[in-house]
Amino acid sequence: MALGCVCAQANTATTLEASSLNIVPCLGQAVYRDIKLFGTIESAKKSLLSTSIDGEIKTVEVMPGQRVAKGDVLLQLDPQAAQTKLEKAIQSQKEAQHKLKDIVEQGKKIDAQYAKEQHILALAEKYFERQKKLRDHEVITKVQLEDAAFRRDEKKAVLLQTRYQQALLHDQKLAFETEYARATAAQKSAENWLKRQQIKAPFAGKIEEVVTQAGQKITKHSPVATLVDNQHFQVRAVLSHAEVAELKRQQRSQESIPVTLRIGQKHIAAKIKSVLPSSKHDLVGVDMILEAGAEIESFCGEKVDFMLHMPTGQRRYVVPEAALYHDHYVHVLNAQQSIERVPVTAEKSAELEAEGKVVLITHQLPSKAQIIVHSPSNLVPGMRVV
Repeated sequence: MALGCVCAQANTATTLEASSLNIVPCLGQAVYRDIKLFGTIESAKKSLLSTSIDGEIKTVEVMPGQRVAKGDVLLQLDPQAAQTKLEKAIQSQKEAQHKLKDIVEQGKKIDAQYAKEQHILALAEKYFERQKKLRDHEVITKVQLEDAAFRRDEKKAVLLQTRYQQALLHDQKLAFETEYARATAAQKSAENWLKRQQIKAPFAGKIEEVVTQAGQKITKHSPVATLVDNQHFQVRAVLSHAEVAELKRQQRSQESIPVTLRIGQKHIAAKIKSVLPSSKHDLVGVDMILEAGAEIESFCGEKVDFMLHMPTGQRRYVVPEAALYHDHYVHVLNAQQSIERVPVTAEKSAELEAEGKVVLITHQLPSKAQIIVHSPSNLVPGMRVV
């Protein structure tokens, strides 16, 4: 642990023998303070759970007062109707897919036939035009020209019939594609329903109320149960601006502040997880989120007087009075075997003075500190002890 020095290291580092120093090991005790609060305690989160689909309740897995973990199943809807719908949709999809395949194969044949008939009609058109020229020069008879015209019209009629078949196939293909799309949509709808047939706890907590029962039909967004967070609680109380500022300062230095709630004869261990920003007034309303055990639940919803017993971040050491240097500092031996000078607050009492001891308060020393007593006048921070 790096300790804060109040003066610069000596320009010329020197060494001292440990035997020349009176080094006393001291154990620091955490310094706590009590903050008296008056206010309310509520669960930090309360949620009215509901379904996102229509259905009939198959089973209810919980009862009021039951504790649940995040993800636990609270109730299940009957999946039979959705399962039947899914199976029917899959079958319809397969049938539509098979029909589409047949239509595509028929379409390829019709398209090839249409191309062939287009070529035949083109040849018949050319033949007719040639016969027409020959008739103009009276090389062939009128009957022969009429025969060429009949062949041309016959090929054109066949081509029109094939084009009509193409149009019929196209309409059938569109119908089967629509059928396939509907079956796919029905399949996805059934699968989505089955994924949401279970109502699960969105967070760990306690079931406060269950408002449904097995066999009951419910619609989308119907309430089914009330879940409250029984691990995190919101404390809303009044305290001074200075206390709020101190709480915020401590919270910035550590993720959560271990505290004890003293309500009547009960002492409840908790952790402060967050403190809302303070106001500029002397007395402010503050909201704190606490992580605590189930013991605190019995006080939820009521106005209570309680004490917040919490660490200050400082430690208390009882040391020989001779360890004080100019009444405000001590010399310590750090983990690197170097001398450091650390600022402290000294608290004296008649009882301790009779024993030649004094209480030191500081946040810059580790819980186990090596404090030097009767500091030599030539003792300088930075010196090495060997």
